[in-house]
Amino acid sequence: MLKRTTIRDWSITLFFLISVFSIYHIAAKHHFNASNISPQIFREILEDNKNVVLIDLRESREILREPFSSPKPLMHLPFLWLRRSHALPTVTPGQITILLCSDGNRSRLISTLLAEQGMHTFYLEEGLWSLPATK
Repeated sequence: MLKRTTIRDWSITLFFLISVFSIYHIAAKHHFNASNISPQIFREILEDNKNVVLIDLRESREILREPFSSPKPLMHLPFLWLRRSHALPTVTPGQITILLCSDGNRSRLISTLLAEQGMHTFYLEEGLWSLPATK
């Protein structure tokens, strides 16, 4: 009897966890409707395109700990400052704007907020940690 109860309990728990994960994944994908780019495409854009704006959303202490050297100029707008000031970066039409952070979560959030206001930006999938030079 104890074995049957344990198997049933584990089955219910597993079903619950799979359901929660699936619902979260679907909801997050629907909510975060920003465009991402892979590290490979990011490197290609930096090499080929002159009309690129990079916005670094990392905090100052993160930049000191894990610097990112870019061939393009970086605009530094710390995420917490954006959040406190309730300001969003301005995006110039015709330019490729790529938002950067350490792991991609903050840049995805800001890119989504900009998309909701009709501005198109990209964020680096998995953030700067996905680039070999910053690991």
